[in-house]
Amino acid sequence: MMHSTQPTSGRELQVDPAKPLVSMTDTRGNILHANPAFIEISGYSRAELLGQPHNIVRHPDMPAAAFADMWRTLAADLPWQGMVKNRSKNGDHYWVHAYVSPCFEKQRKTGYISVRSRPTAGQIEAADALYRAVNRQQRPFPATRYPARTALSARIMLLATLPAACLLAAANLPGPQSWLAGGTGLICAGALAFWTWHGIRQPLEWSVQAIRKISGGDLGFELETSAAGEFSRQLLGIQSMKFNLRAMFADMMGIADEIDSQSGALNAQSQVASRHIQQGVDCVRQMSTTLGQMTAAIHSIAAATSQNAATAATAAERVSEGVGQIVAAQQAAQGVVKRMQTAKTLVSELDAETNGIRKLAEIIQGIAEQTNLLALNAAIEAARAGESGRGFAVVADEVRKLAERTSGSTEEITHTIQRIGSCTQQTLSAITIAADEVDHSNDMLGASKLIYENIKRAGAEIESSSSDIASMLQQQAQASSEASRNIHTINQLVEQNSNSITSIQHAADRLGSTARELYQMSSRFVSSR
Repeated sequence: MMHSTQPTSGRELQVDPAKPLVSMTDTRGNILHANPAFIEISGYSRAELLGQPHNIVRHPDMPAAAFADMWRTLAADLPWQGMVKNRSKNGDHYWVHAYVSPCFEKQRKTGYISVRSRPTAGQIEAADALYRAVNRQQRPFPATRYPARTALSARIMLLATLPAACLLAAANLPGPQSWLAGGTGLICAGALAFWTWHGIRQPLEWSVQAIRKISGGDLGFELETSAAGEFSRQLLGIQSMKFNLRAMFADMMGIADEIDSQSGALNAQSQVASRHIQQGVDCVRQMSTTLGQMTAAIHSIAAATSQNAATAATAAERVSEGVGQIVAAQQAAQGVVKRMQTAKTLVSELDAETNGIRKLAEIIQGIAEQTNLLALNAAIEAARAGESGRGFAVVADEVRKLAERTSGSTEEITHTIQRIGSCTQQTLSAITIAADEVDHSNDMLGASKLIYENIKRAGAEIESSSSDIASMLQQQAQASSEASRNIHTINQLVEQNSNSITSIQHAADRLGSTARELYQMSSRFVSSR
């Protein structure tokens, strides 16, 4: 996957000297790990880098021969170092001095680790000029070469066999020649011994000095690796360890700095959370008090509602009694109406009989007037008859008096009948009015009965609703009591959380202190150049 055709901006980024760029790849060059410094300067996210070929950051100015030399060196299980110009995601570039070495696990190569640090301005200028010339094919890329040194085992083998060969040759030669051969063998053996001793002493001194510097926190020294094959591998391993340790301690510094920052943020957030929890504790306590008051109020309302239900039941009984009395009053009123109707009928009949008597009185009055007229005529005739009609005159006079008394009695009867008729009419009118009023009262009693029945039904509904409300209030009171207990438990948990947050604050403080100490310890290794 090549990225040499990606656009560039020409802007140069500077690598932080205290933050080496570290990445690990598999044997095919796919990124397995990228430290924060590499992620930041590359412009890619961690997700965008992991699993991608490492040449995702390759700059088009880098000659292909440089990477060919790197892969050839790594294939020989040797470390490679050199100047590299990388490209960021936005087209900017940055220069690094890269040290790439193989990674082994159980004597099997598993990938590569690249540690890149900030180069000097002189190194950048020289590398830029070299790569321009290589790209223009004006000069070849200088290949990485490790000096060929005779292996220590070969030197020891030669030291062991050469004197024996010389002595064997001297034994087979005549006098002076044997001495010459023996002396030559001794001289060669001495030279070979010195050569072997020098090949052992110098790499050992380099190794001891390197280990002393590393143990003293100096990781910025240059290490000579030109030695016999066995020692060369050892010195190259020490050099790789030096670069990897510096990268590791730089990452540890970054992690320690991040831990210190996060612990500070955690402490601040813990303080905010502690204040919020304290406010929550106050709110929970206030809520608990309010719930207690509400529970007591609910119990009071429930008791009052139960009392209202009992009162409604009593009122319903009273209303039932009132309805019974109204029904009885209606029945009595209906009886009165019937009796008044009977009385009205009787009075009407009395009025009719009175009218009949009045007519008879009028007839008697007419008869009396006729009798009086006849008596008057008889008296006139008796007066004409003289002495012979005196007796008839007396009878006629008596008849006249009787007619007058009859007429007077008839008039009195007529007046009496008139008064009776008038009273009868008044009585009939009064009975009619009373009957109408009784009917109206009966209608009002019927309306009152309906009202009382509605009141009775409403009272029954009130009683039922009051009972339901009382039951619901009892349940609510139980729920409030349970909520109060739960809030008390929550209060205890919140207080425990508050104590835990206080412990977290102390732990964050200790973590920050530890991170700062780790940063200071790691800086001893990274700051040495």
